[in-house]
Amino acid sequence: MERRPSIKKISILGFGGQAAVVAEACKALNIEDIAFFAEKGLVALSPEPKGKVSLVSRDEKISVVSEGDRNFGLGIGNNEARLFWFEKLTKEGFELPAIIHPRSWISPSAVLESGVFVGAGAVIQAGARIGKAVIINSNATVEHHCIVEMDSHIVTGK
Repeated sequence: MERRPSIKKISILGFGGQAAVVAEACKALNIEDIAFFAEKGLVALSPEPKGKVSLVSRDEKISVVSEGDRNFGLGIGNNEARLFWFEKLTKEGFELPAIIHPRSWISPSAVLESGVFVGAGAVIQAGARIGKAVIINSNATVEHHCIVEMDSHIVTGK
């Protein structure tokens, strides 16, 4: 079963390091039309991706130019902010496909919910369940039959 999105256009909410990683994964998936949105008042803690950014606040409705702009990726590392924007975008009718880097491996029996990001080199094993708005970082592993709750951030061991 193919899990990687077959979309051509996406907006990424975030404009710091996590957004840069999500944008590069989108490019690796041949998604070239990428727009960035960032929350007003948040400061990027790491190098920003290249591109134009539209600023949005938590209390305003996000407007997009065309129907093709209905897809959003979450490029926010902060769990609280990522969950807030996941819920807001979902409520406003946007699609949040799982973004899975093509150099990761996902078991066919694993379940990934919407808004998930899976980085390069990550492995998700048999029967695992990944909740909404979860980040599985580069080279992280989720073993068989694990349940990763909504809004979690899984990183590699140290």
